[in-house]
Amino acid sequence: MTRTAVVAHSLGCWAGALAISEGALVRLFVLIAPPGISAHARWRGVGERLGLAPEQADRAREAFWARLGPSRGREFADVLSSLSTPMLFVHSLDDKLTPLEHTRALYAACEDAAFFPVEGVNHRETARDAAVLAAIATFLEE
Repeated sequence: MTRTAVVAHSLGCWAGALAISEGALVRLFVLIAPPGISAHARWRGVGERLGLAPEQADRAREAFWARLGPSRGREFADVLSSLSTPMLFVHSLDDKLTPLEHTRALYAACEDAAFFPVEGVNHRETARDAAVLAAIATFLEE
């Protein structure tokens, strides 16, 4: 089987991490602006922004996790730290959606990881930034 690279942005980093943890043959993993807080806290925060009561957000989270099957209930940080795949974490210092310290904590918990900070772009723009794309290309060529 061919081993490939996964380049993911935001919540897609979760999907990539789960795929790798469940056996996807991945040579390198790039995480751009990954979600860094616990799944429970993230669901509560999104629910609050949408005007949901905490109990409603909890029910939505439980339904989401139930659909994921065997990965249900695992925290993102735990999944990432269990991976042996080399990783590149990319995060903008100006990201208002996902705090920088969350990405730094994820990076620090992983054995074979690099960190690339960028400035002047928001959460969504990070994935299209020229400096970010160049750093990813370099990482993938190594």
